[in-house]
Amino acid sequence: MVMLSILSTNSNGSALRLKTFCMVVLLVIASIQPGRSDILESVNFASRWPDTSPRNIATGSSGTILYYTGGNQLTLINPDTLAELSRIELEVTRGLVGVCADPSGEIVYVACGSKGLALVDVSKPSAPVLLKKLQIDPDKEQIHATAIDYLDNRVYIADVYFGLRIIDVSNPLNPNQSGTYEQSSEYTDSEGQVSSYSGGHINLRVAEINNRKYAFVLDKYYGLRIFDVTIDSAPQLVDQYEMRTKILYGQLALVVDIEADQNYAYVSDATNGITILNLFSDPDRPDTIKITKKGQLDTPGTASGMNLAGNTLYLADGNSGLLVIDVSDRSAPAAIQTYPATGACCIVETAGKLFLADTIDGIAMYEKSDGSNFAKTGFFDPPSNTDALFADGNYAYLLDKNGSKEGLIIISLSYTGQYSFTGSVATPGNATNLQVTDSNAYVADGPAGVTIINIEDKTSPLVTGSFKPGGRANDIIVHACKNTAYIADMDFGLVLADITDQGLLSERVTLYIENARALAYFKQEIEDEQEKQYILVVNEEGLYTVDISNPADPVEAGYLKTPGRALDVGVKDHYAVVADGENGILLIDISDPANPLLSASHDTEGTAQALFMDQSYIHVADGTNGLQILGIAASDSVELKPITSYNTHGTSSDVFVSTSIDITASKIYNYTYVGDGKGGFLSFVHSDKKSDGIDEKPFPDSPDDSGWDRAEGGPSCFISTLF
Repeated sequence: MVMLSILSTNSNGSALRLKTFCMVVLLVIASIQPGRSDILESVNFASRWPDTSPRNIATGSSGTILYYTGGNQLTLINPDTLAELSRIELEVTRGLVGVCADPSGEIVYVACGSKGLALVDVSKPSAPVLLKKLQIDPDKEQIHATAIDYLDNRVYIADVYFGLRIIDVSNPLNPNQSGTYEQSSEYTDSEGQVSSYSGGHINLRVAEINNRKYAFVLDKYYGLRIFDVTIDSAPQLVDQYEMRTKILYGQLALVVDIEADQNYAYVSDATNGITILNLFSDPDRPDTIKITKKGQLDTPGTASGMNLAGNTLYLADGNSGLLVIDVSDRSAPAAIQTYPATGACCIVETAGKLFLADTIDGIAMYEKSDGSNFAKTGFFDPPSNTDALFADGNYAYLLDKNGSKEGLIIISLSYTGQYSFTGSVATPGNATNLQVTDSNAYVADGPAGVTIINIEDKTSPLVTGSFKPGGRANDIIVHACKNTAYIADMDFGLVLADITDQGLLSERVTLYIENARALAYFKQEIEDEQEKQYILVVNEEGLYTVDISNPADPVEAGYLKTPGRALDVGVKDHYAVVADGENGILLIDISDPANPLLSASHDTEGTAQALFMDQSYIHVADGTNGLQILGIAASDSVELKPITSYNTHGTSSDVFVSTSIDITASKIYNYTYVGDGKGGFLSFVHSDKKSDGIDEKPFPDSPDDSGWDRAEGGPSCFISTLF
């Protein structure tokens, strides 16, 4: 499948985006019918990087290494200091979803979705090596491993489509499937429709009880199933316990995790809390499994991952945090302690320490401070923070300014949402914004100035140069057609720099604007006069229009104080669009750049931090309020109308819209990408439908706004002025 990026318009973190195109791309676009729909009605969540699951941390029996799975990476972490030891990339679908280690601590087993099972040699923690990859049942295309466990040289896999799989790993170089259990079953949905399924297994634990081995499997259509797996080749279903909800018959309660000891099974359920099941409840046959309910605790959050330690059950309870549950009386479990967290999803206890994985906040370490109380003593921030981004349809370039050691992270994109880590490189400063050309990423890197990174080899991006105006670079626009870069420096103002043939920068001129934060490019065509070019600058206090028609002598043309904190700026025809912090979005008429006038505003309820213009739609990163999309509507007067929104898990700090072509299928795909801070990198696919109120072209008298710089001789270069 070939993907080509086309006409991405406007600012992300206010940096206008540039892309060079050739005529063949234009011909391809013209041949695809229909193109974009006229009206955008909504966006639908598509994917997140890194993908997460209820089981994404584990430790071996020695407890000397903590293993974390996120995206397509297995990360090894020192559990004493929570320092990252190493990382290894694995081929996956939808992210790594299960991890376990053998008692030796030398091999880690990772469930890789439909890519099967990966065996990773971790005997040298600083340099893990992929030892073997087992593609389970390659003839069955839908096979998808969702969880794994280890016992006595066997790896047990819960497969969401084809049931229980048993893999003999006694020879790690030659793992083989030694047993399987597939069962076609039926379930009835809320409308009485009977459907059949095979598999449905989503999580499992394996334990040896009374000299026999049992697999405790959660089934998404039924509940808990227990298999005798003493003989690999002949697993037997010995009992099961239905856990479908009764309100909507046929709908399974959201069972997530399972723990077991010699007498009881503990099931976490996102809707019903913790259920404790007696495994041997038949007094006449005390050694035979017979499941009955023993006790239950309805927890305040969404009960997810668990860890059982004697008579204490540690529970990751979603936004209710970490719960410590006393299960000494199995008939009456009681929560005795609660520790706050944002999106607690799984928990590991080892050597008296608790490690809580959070879908938003990374991994927190807890240790006993006094008596039975715990205190947070450490924190690991996985490489998923996305504070700013650029996307070109094939790759997304992410900046993590406050999180992991990377400055720039590159991930590959696909239409199926199988996003994967490609490469990264640390930057010397505090990366805040970037712009990408064919060969280079130009990163506004705070006190380090502009860091220039060669990205021709996406797997090994390389810092090739830097440019230091002397202050704190916060935003950058690269106009390759004019061999000019425009930099917002919070100490020195607007800096114009020449771009050399090698892609490096050299200073040309500076115009002082206090606390310059973000930029946008504006071109004005005046009848019978030479076109005028402007850079729009916001500095938290307001909007400046700067005439750069003579690049050697930039001149401040106009200024408008905004009511909020002007954090980002874009352009739509003769309007400046300003993200004004807590005040929302402003539409400012700049048809007379010397006299900008406020035309319309809309309070987005959050903190409008960044925006991206796409046709007549304003995509807003609105802080804790997530993604907001507004439309510019023209009636008697121009106005802003809410179109749709999505409340993300993190704090949305940047947004970008990219359009790609699937040449094979002759389709155009439109995506909105969001940098959601600790929530990671999110993508939304556009749903285009007719809807009253928003006109794609509300300004019929506006000058040519195709985005092509005609003064440069046609479409050999593109700067993303707004549609």
